[in-house]
Amino acid sequence: LLKFIASRRLKENIDVIQGPVYPVSNYHKITTFPKFAGLHLAWWHRSSYPKLGKEKQKLQFLAGTNYFIDKDLIKRIGGWDYEALTEDAELGLRLYSKEKRFAKWHPYEEIEQSPKNFRAFFHQRRRWAEGFLQLVPQIKKTKMPKLEKLSLLSRMYTAPPTWVFTEIGPLIGPVLYLTHIYSKIPSSPLLTIYSYALLAGSISYFALYPIMYHKLHKHIEPKPPKSQRFLQYAKLGALTIPYWLVQALPEMSAMKRHLLGQKTTVWEKTERTDERAPDSTFLDKVVSK
Repeated sequence: LLKFIASRRLKENIDVIQGPVYPVSNYHKITTFPKFAGLHLAWWHRSSYPKLGKEKQKLQFLAGTNYFIDKDLIKRIGGWDYEALTEDAELGLRLYSKEKRFAKWHPYEEIEQSPKNFRAFFHQRRRWAEGFLQLVPQIKKTKMPKLEKLSLLSRMYTAPPTWVFTEIGPLIGPVLYLTHIYSKIPSSPLLTIYSYALLAGSISYFALYPIMYHKLHKHIEPKPPKSQRFLQYAKLGALTIPYWLVQALPEMSAMKRHLLGQKTTVWEKTERTDERAPDSTFLDKVVSK
């Protein structure tokens, strides 16, 4: 990774570069909801985030870790804001608004931990959401084009309602089907196709997280027993709906606090699990040498 970053800096003069982050290293040590959140975030970094990193001349928020920035560049824009709740997003905003810099993409993933339990997950995601809302006054003061400002602010304010919709989305098809609402509407071929497509789409949600686990399990445990892997598929499929019903709670809480003028002023470190302990015999050998 360091050789790759150095070559891009020397050959292409790239001074900001970002790579994917997979928070799955402690997958088997954390509770259920952080497992879903870790898989979800890793999948986004694996699929959608690289596409954002290839878009030119567009604001991109940094992802917190696995990014590299030139020393002189970060000095010119004033360094990190230690009072920002999401200092990576705030830094990405200043890079773009002051220097028209945006992170290029590199392919080397960083494997890190997810929050330890639901409480840690909730506080982490609420802090992230509050941190983005904290940037609203700063965005309004920038010299970005008005349409770009409007697009950015609308994305921030519509994110919580969008999360709420994604919570209830998987339930729409089964609820309409099981409550026989379709029978009260005049039948038509288009309605029939739509109803079955909606039901199939809702059911397909149950496969999302098993697929994510299947694609990412080499970063969790390279060669898990088949029985363990299939058990994870079953658990993730069965618990998808409960996770979807609570995943937006941190963002909704952040928006409520924002509207009520309740501001978080203390940066709270996310609680993690213990790091993997080194082998004592290996340490003994190192010390003896």
